[in-house]
Amino acid sequence: MALDDNTQEEYDKRFSKQDLSELERAGIPLSCANKFNLRFSAKDIVGLVWDDIAPEKANQYNSRFSAEGIKYLKQRECSPQQADQYSQRFSGADIAFLFRSGITQQQVDGYNQRFSGIDIMILVRERCSPQQADEYSQRFDAFDVLHLVKGGITQQQADQYSQRFSGADIAFLFRSGITQQQVDEYSQRFSVKDVMSLVKGGCPPEKADEYNQRFDGYGISFLFKSGITPQQADGYSQRFSGADIAFLFRSGITQQQADGYSQRFKVSDILNLFQANVSSKEADRYSERFSSYEIMELTKAGIPPETANRFDQRFGYQEIIKSLERDIPPETANRFDKRFDRVDIWWLIFNNIPIEEAEQYDKRFNGIDIVQFVEAKMSPEKVNLYSGRFHGWDIREFVKAKVSPEEADKYDKRLEITVPAKLCAIGLTPDKISKEQEEEFYVLFKNISDIIGFNNHEYTLIGTGTSAVILLHKHHFTKEVIAWKFSQQINREYNLLKKVQEKYQGKQKNVVKFKGEPRRNTALRIEYIKGDSLENILKQKQTLPTKQVIGYS
Repeated sequence: MALDDNTQEEYDKRFSKQDLSELERAGIPLSCANKFNLRFSAKDIVGLVWDDIAPEKANQYNSRFSAEGIKYLKQRECSPQQADQYSQRFSGADIAFLFRSGITQQQVDGYNQRFSGIDIMILVRERCSPQQADEYSQRFDAFDVLHLVKGGITQQQADQYSQRFSGADIAFLFRSGITQQQVDEYSQRFSVKDVMSLVKGGCPPEKADEYNQRFDGYGISFLFKSGITPQQADGYSQRFSGADIAFLFRSGITQQQADGYSQRFKVSDILNLFQANVSSKEADRYSERFSSYEIMELTKAGIPPETANRFDQRFGYQEIIKSLERDIPPETANRFDKRFDRVDIWWLIFNNIPIEEAEQYDKRFNGIDIVQFVEAKMSPEKVNLYSGRFHGWDIREFVKAKVSPEEADKYDKRLEITVPAKLCAIGLTPDKISKEQEEEFYVLFKNISDIIGFNNHEYTLIGTGTSAVILLHKHHFTKEVIAWKFSQQINREYNLLKKVQEKYQGKQKNVVKFKGEPRRNTALRIEYIKGDSLENILKQKQTLPTKQVIGYS
């Protein structure tokens, strides 16, 4: 392509050593870079190439557009010809947004020069016409204009308000019925929200100005309504807001009493402690880890700070109260193994389990596990024999199903935690699977666990075959009774059953019906038919009549 109006010599001299280094790092050959017009710097070229804009395309855009603007135009699929239709006052980014929003130059022309492309896009989108927008003073931007138009406020009404107020402020005041005259009576220190609070609180301007500068309009309105003079308010510490002081004053808490409480206590804490007759000196003696509520509960239980503070950080007020109720002093309670957190300790103390007994259980067991072991009369010696890969819930299920530690360890070690316990809970104990079946059943076991979730109480084992498992599902809420078949060949069986069902339109005999489609390529819901298995019947009767055999076919 031609090198526009510039000479070859100018192109040869356009890049500095630093530019050439930048182009090289970006993997842009000099021959490619030189195809871009001279108005583009090395940095521009890197950005354009990065955004997949070819030199031929970039050069077509008017020189008023920067590389960044061209990027926006290309992203919004605005051609050079379409971009040129918009006024010179708009940047590439402005035009890109207008074009993407379907706003033409004709629509744009009516809006005042003070509005940018994005401003106009917002105004058009909100259906604010050029006539409406241009009616308002230059001080108002697009967002101000929208607030005023939506609030039904004319230009004359808006201009009555001080320059310090935005369109949003004016709309807020106007909706609240507060005039400019009322606003002007209040000091410049007060914002729109302050004026709103003062007017609503009935605090006159001259009274509002008497209060310290540290109080905002909201706080002053509280102080004024509570009958607190500026002098009384100033008596309270700087850490308290106007609203805080009003709450303290109404509750009969003097400045000296309020200041007596440490900085760690908020106003709500001080109010609660004061009402509970917990003095500032007593409250401050409790460790900072205790909240005001916990301090109140500890004092109510008659536990002094010196005793409560001797319990280590793991003990909350409930654990401390329970420990002392059971005559467990802090030094003894602190001996609980560090593996036990606050919840564990609460469970152990609440259930009267001595420290010595708790610590006989393996470190993998938490407080809840130990409580449930003790309730089930499962001794540490027995529980600790189970493999370290099993947690408390797993072991409880094994013990319920009378599966020994040795038997439990026969479950495939690749199975995730809780899977063996779920299988055990529904009757799929290791003795039901031979070593030869282990690989086949590994995938089935994972899917069985996923499907039953933690609703194992709804499932029971019907039986296992060479490569399949059948479970009975009695739904707890719907009371529906259905069977689940799990097999690696389930898709093949499903396709066969589907053909039979379609052929006989669901009225087939001697063939089980299915519900839904296979899940995870291994599971299918099928109808449950009461009765013994064919295997057991043959064991009992040795032979069967032909008609009965066909019924099982």
